[in-house]
Amino acid sequence: METLSLKEARAIATIASRLDRKPGRRKVTALHLMDTIKHLGMVQLDTISVVTRAHETALFSRLGPYGLELWQELFSDRMITEYLAHAAAIVPAEDIFLMREMMRRIRERADRWVDDPQLSELAQFVLERIEAEGPLTSRDFDNPPPEKQGAWASWYGPKKERRVLADSWAGGELLIARRDPSFTRWYDLAHRIYDMGHLEEEPAEDLLEQLALRSLRALGITNANWLCDYYRTGGRRYISHSQAQQMLRELSKQGDCVPVSVQGVTGPLYLYREYQEALDGLRTGRGWPSHTTFLSPFDNLIFNRRRMRELFLMDYTIEIYTPSHQRTYGYYTMPILHKGELIGRIDPVLNRKTRQLTIRQVTMEAGVKPGKALNQALTGAFDSFAQFIGAEQWQIENSGPTEWDYLTKL
Repeated sequence: METLSLKEARAIATIASRLDRKPGRRKVTALHLMDTIKHLGMVQLDTISVVTRAHETALFSRLGPYGLELWQELFSDRMITEYLAHAAAIVPAEDIFLMREMMRRIRERADRWVDDPQLSELAQFVLERIEAEGPLTSRDFDNPPPEKQGAWASWYGPKKERRVLADSWAGGELLIARRDPSFTRWYDLAHRIYDMGHLEEEPAEDLLEQLALRSLRALGITNANWLCDYYRTGGRRYISHSQAQQMLRELSKQGDCVPVSVQGVTGPLYLYREYQEALDGLRTGRGWPSHTTFLSPFDNLIFNRRRMRELFLMDYTIEIYTPSHQRTYGYYTMPILHKGELIGRIDPVLNRKTRQLTIRQVTMEAGVKPGKALNQALTGAFDSFAQFIGAEQWQIENSGPTEWDYLTKL
């Protein structure tokens, strides 16, 4: 069994996530976004928009500045949709059939709200309106009077139709046609987004194997714990831990991956076959990651916090839910990725009126040393990020220990 150093394993993970190279000088198109989404399998969504939204940031980190209108282009062309792939996430429309078994499991839940007999007429009414009128949002339905609002209204809002829409989407009867600039979901009949009819007979185990292969490709190197976490929603995993163990053994026999060990990481681990050449290159000094960028807290490389700790040795918690006086790193900290290593974190905020990007705090990891090359890399990353979010200037307010004071003058 081949043994990788921790640094080699991090480099492979970075390469697999397409975060290893600075984007070329080209105009980013919708097809560039689509190619990246297909490679990653999904890109997680989140409503928080301190500087930019999670899915937008994930593509910036890999492609550099681009126009956000490209997302609408992909939605309009029915190339992407949204599902509970890793929480709520953008997924390629052509991959939505891989979510079929999760949709079935949700539909068969005994406590599924939308299946209440008292709601059958309402659910039918909602579906008929969408069939007749095309994509609709919850705004297209009227609010009921206060006396007819249930206890569920505190979470779903006062409209029963809103929960019908959400439940029907989770169950696969509806899919998301687009997100508008206000981040509102537009629901449409599933078959109008992607018709899964011709795939209904595909065995469930084949679907899971395809998901496992997509996870392997995006992770580069994985164990069963990391693999079964890649596609999940809440506590529901598409692939169980025992299934992941068995699949990795079978995929290894088929030649899709090879068993490896990594110093300091609990195995068994597996390297996706496509990255064997990259590993060979690393060992001759070629192909080491050279990109410097900032990562969304929900980026594919780090959304598994256990993997983040084990592989990148960073203990990270997003502190938006932490009282301000108890925060260590800031409200919305974004890890700094530099040459395949997580070297620190920033706490940015964007003033959209003045178009000022302020980095309220920069915190570098222990052992990271200042240097001219690092300064240039960070400056370039801040310039690129500011361009992407429409900031005309950026500044650093606090850089921590004295040795990093000069960052405030960059």
